Amino acid sequence: MADDAVKSIGAYYVGLIKILDRKKLCAVFDGEELGVTNTSAYSEQYHVLTSRQLVRFGPGSYRITCTPSVIPAAQGPLVPPPPGCTLPSSREVACSREEVHSFYDDVEAAIAQIQIDKPALFDFTQTQPGTDWPLLKDLDAYTQGVIDILAKKGYCARSDGEELQIKRGTNGYSEQFKIDYSHKYIRTGAGIYRATCRPAAF
Repeated sequence: MADDAVKSIGAYYVGLIKILDRKKLCAVFDGEELGVTNTSAYSEQYHVLTSRQLVRFGPGSYRITCTPSVIPAAQGPLVPPPPGCTLPSSREVACSREEVHSFYDDVEAAIAQIQIDKPALFDFTQTQPGTDWPLLKDLDAYTQGVIDILAKKGYCARSDGEELQIKRGTNGYSEQFKIDYSHKYIRTGAGIYRATCRPAAF
């Protein structure tokens, strides 16, 4: 049914985990299945979302029982907050593309501004074929320049090596943007938005 379509995978799993927590159950999403337990002796795995992002109900959602429990799963340390960020670190439960995203306009504006502020970072005579995206002379300086512009607007922003991660005012969510093309040219337009992570990915 259309009403069972999940618009935000991250919000869906965060909500499920909160509901189960209120029932004194520990739940973890591993990127594919939801693990649930209230004991160290065993845990159960559930596949509660179809490939078409529809809610999966009923006994068919159960997949397997693990003995002993695989929860809690070992996790590495949290990523430290970027310089100047007053929000504490957090870790995402899930990320997915969402129809509504909040930070796109400011990211686009920052990409335009860095080209004005630091033109020496770009070769405007060479562009990605079929676009007006100039060649990057220094990818790291370009990325950091965009981060610095966003920081002045109150954002916490960092690069994970591939994409720009951005949050502002809350750890409830962050958004991912790909602001370069093949590590060689800048990138602009709607395609720079990649995903929304809930809670924030850093």
